[in-house]
Amino acid sequence: MGSLLNVLIPARFLTLMGHFIIVLLLLNQRSEIVKASLPRYYSNSQFDDVDSQLAAAVYVSIICFIFELLCLFAGFSIFATSFNLFYIFCHFIGGVLTGWYMIDLWHYEAFFYIMSFFSGLPTLGEIFVILRIFCCKTVQY
Repeated sequence: MGSLLNVLIPARFLTLMGHFIIVLLLLNQRSEIVKASLPRYYSNSQFDDVDSQLAAAVYVSIICFIFELLCLFAGFSIFATSFNLFYIFCHFIGGVLTGWYMIDLWHYEAFFYIMSFFSGLPTLGEIFVILRIFCCKTVQY
């Protein structure tokens, strides 16, 4: 069990940070994605609407990353092997899809799905672990 945790915790941290860095890059490339998502002739109000929607999704994703990072350092789910595997899977796939999203300039709404499944679900999993620890007292903290 100890050798598995020696691999899972660094892998979880690295995939979380990789996905986080890619989302920060998305924050920088936001205007190109918005322009690619809009029709050929668009107004400034259309651009501003789409840009604010995409910015909101990116900021929600960043908040999820910060929450997960704080919970990782607090050690709530360090010994939950199945959750660690779930986090590693979600952040690896989320990082790959977000990178692909930026390279191919997908429609801006696709990021909502990527954010929901690969940032939102791990955050909900972390909340579930915290509730399980403090409310149900199933895991000793």
